[in-house]
Amino acid sequence: LAREHKLGQLRDRTADLESKTAEYEDQIMRAYQKLRSDEKVVDRAKRALAVALNLLDDRAAAPIPAAPASPSAQSGTGGLPGNTPPLPGSTPPRPVDEAG
Repeated sequence: LAREHKLGQLRDRTADLESKTAEYEDQIMRAYQKLRSDEKVVDRAKRALAVALNLLDDRAAAPIPAAPASPSAQSGTGGLPGNTPPLPGSTPPRPVDEAG
C-alpha cells in the first residue's frame, strides 16, 4: 500500500515535470523566434544605414554649386544661396574666383 502511494506521488511529480518541460520548451521557442525577428530588424536597419551613408558620401563628393551673384536671382528661395537645383539640361554655375 505504501509502495502504491509512493508510485502515485512519483507519477504526479513526473506529470508536473513534463508539464513544466513543455512550458519551458515553448518559452525557449518564443525567445528564439524573437531573436530571429530582432536579427532581421537589425539587418534592415544596417542596410538602411548603409544606403544613407552612401547617399551622404555621394552628396559630399558632388560639387557644391556656387551661389548666384545678384540678390534678384535668389528670389523664391528665401534668400538662401544654393537652394535652387539646376534646371534639367542646364550646366551648374561656375565657382566665382574670389582672388581677382
